[in-house]
Amino acid sequence: MKNLFAILFVFLLPFIPSCKVDVKSQVRCGDGTVNLNEGEQCDTDNLNSASCLSLGYHGGQLACTSACTFDIAACLETGRCGDGDLNRPMEDCDGDDLDGQTCMTLGYHGGELACAAGCVFDTAACEAAGRCGDGLIQSGAGETCDGDDLDGLTCEALGFYGGQLACGDACTFDTTACEQGIYCGDGLIQEAWGETCDGDDLDGLTCEALGFYGGQLACGDDCTLDAAACEAAGRCGDGLIQEAWGETCDASNLGGQTCQTLGFATGSLFCGADCAFDTGACFNWTSIATGGVHTCAIGPDATVWCWGANDYGQLGDGTNLDSLVPVQVTGLTGVRQIAAGYFHTCAVLEDDSVVCWGSNGTNQLGDLSSQNRSTPVAVFGPLLAVSVAAGTSHTCALRSDGTVRCWGDNFAGQLGDGSTTLRDRPTPVLGINSAIALSANTYNTCVLLSDGTVSCWGANDYGQLGIGTFGGMATTPGAVSGLSTARSVSVGHNHVCTVLSDATVVCWGRNGAGQCGDGTFENHSTFVPVYNVTTATAVSSGNSFACALLGNGSLRCWGNNPSGQLGDGSLDSSAFPVAVSGLTGATAVSCGANHTCAATSAASLYCWGANARGQLGDGSTNDSTVPIEVQ
Repeated sequence: MKNLFAILFVFLLPFIPSCKVDVKSQVRCGDGTVNLNEGEQCDTDNLNSASCLSLGYHGGQLACTSACTFDIAACLETGRCGDGDLNRPMEDCDGDDLDGQTCMTLGYHGGELACAAGCVFDTAACEAAGRCGDGLIQSGAGETCDGDDLDGLTCEALGFYGGQLACGDACTFDTTACEQGIYCGDGLIQEAWGETCDGDDLDGLTCEALGFYGGQLACGDDCTLDAAACEAAGRCGDGLIQEAWGETCDASNLGGQTCQTLGFATGSLFCGADCAFDTGACFNWTSIATGGVHTCAIGPDATVWCWGANDYGQLGDGTNLDSLVPVQVTGLTGVRQIAAGYFHTCAVLEDDSVVCWGSNGTNQLGDLSSQNRSTPVAVFGPLLAVSVAAGTSHTCALRSDGTVRCWGDNFAGQLGDGSTTLRDRPTPVLGINSAIALSANTYNTCVLLSDGTVSCWGANDYGQLGIGTFGGMATTPGAVSGLSTARSVSVGHNHVCTVLSDATVVCWGRNGAGQCGDGTFENHSTFVPVYNVTTATAVSSGNSFACALLGNGSLRCWGNNPSGQLGDGSLDSSAFPVAVSGLTGATAVSCGANHTCAATSAASLYCWGANARGQLGDGSTNDSTVPIEVQ
């Protein structure tokens, strides 16, 4: 019977009602309880302590949706850090939006401002640049001090007479407490503080002592000389011509005069430092320059014409063809002065610039290249040149301030810059600041200085530096021994000649062909007088000969003469000066390698000597022992 009941219980068990509680049916959205395990963020008004602020927004009212998730619509209206929109005043910045601020607007001197994760400025990169007030002086940002750091300076160091220096709020010196223990107006001249006078004490100076022609000098309120009353009397340099004081010009005021009104054919007239006309750049028809085997001259319209050898384009006509008659240099006008080297030519223009053409293997054209040029190229500048001189493979320019710059070959120190380094651009000659004339040849350069002395540099194999020794070289200028009255200078192949103030001529250096003109054939390391030349106005030196222009317009030449370059009708060399045959009225002379040319007052050019490449310009290649007219 028991087994029967057991079987019935098992059979009927599924049909007996359960007494278990259904918990799930009690958990639901809307019951007011946040069931996180069921994915609820909130439930009706229960926000589980969350708010717009706790969710990263800057404000607004958080709500709960019917799905028990946060309703952030009202939060979005206030924004949050990271949304890319700058929300002031809660955010300094947001992402790339820095509100127009930089390190510098925040008081720093530089650096890169950034935005940190909390939408606040990240000034870490600004700090590296520094700012006023950090105790470090950033002079690049205009700071002269910072806090207690005055950079070691005092009131006295800033020109005050005493007091206490301070640093201002802007990190610049505050000098209000700098006091003058001694001062302008105490009747004592404090030169250390810039006083040139004090009260009635003018330090013994007058208007005349300052270069004025008269007037009453006074002392200004700042204890510096007041020359206002001197100005009324005028002075050399004021731009006004005071004829009563002997001025013929003043600065740029030439009184309407030109080279032409003064009797020259053309050129540029200048006013000298003594307010007298400087006619050094004026020339008659025509200025002429002889090179190794070519010749160039300036025409009356300030153009340049060349003839002779043209292997390297030294004629400047755009070709490499020799010419037996003058050809015009391409595109060149406004020329004031020319110089011919052995294989190149240079010219000074009216704007004081320099152009060159021809051989450039050692950078003698000065255009920063080593390329030969058959038309003019500008020398690297500006040069402000007065004149130019050309050697075999180097060039030098005399500047308006009395200094000299050279470029090209420097094998023997002929550039004068203290080295033997080749230069592709104008380089200052050391120690020269009062030059008034310039000459160059093979490995030497010389200048005439305003005090009548001559300085030379370069090779000295034959004593051509004139310093009393033979051999070696000088890479910087040295004065020619005992020479103090020179009026011009001309450098030959290995010898130098100059005209003195008494119209005599002296020479020194190589003399194997009698090119020093003293009747001997001995080399001279100091200058010797040329025999019987007493009225010279100019001298020019060639390879192994020289010629002097005399006051009466005649010429005397001496030295080597295998091609007739002495012009006396013979091929005989002479250690004494000989007269050039049949030439009168000469105004200029120039000696090349083995030929000579002269300009005359009759507006003609004459040349003589070697002519194998047409350098005499007469249309032939025949040498001539007497002057023949250039065609």
